[in-house]
Amino acid sequence: MDEAKMSMESTVTKVEDGGEGGSVPGQARRDLEEEFNMQRARMKELFLQKEEDLRKLMLEKQQLDSEVLGLRAELQQLQTLSENQKSEIQSLQLLVSETVEASSSGSEEVRRLRARALELEQQLAQLRQQQVTAPYYYE
Repeated sequence: MDEAKMSMESTVTKVEDGGEGGSVPGQARRDLEEEFNMQRARMKELFLQKEEDLRKLMLEKQQLDSEVLGLRAELQQLQTLSENQKSEIQSLQLLVSETVEASSSGSEEVRRLRARALELEQQLAQLRQQQVTAPYYYE
């Protein structure tokens, strides 16, 4: 691009100065104008290409911006879901803890009742033993 710009400036200077020899014959002037027009056409083509590149980049940027918004929304949903799951896990852990505690309490109650039943069985056995040894003692 710099080379084309320098060449174009050189051509413009030659035309403005009247050429290298002071007076430019008609053919030389036409040649210079043709060269200038070709360079101008190249510059226009380059400009249009850059404009097209910019348009494509802007379109890509819009698509990426849209994708970023979608991903942010998805991230927010996933964070909310994660928080809900953590809360649910805490609730379940509390429920398990309460169930284990109740089970432990129930186990203690069962042990206590078994011990009491054993005591009562022993008392009953003693009373039966006493009854066998003195069956008519109480009559």
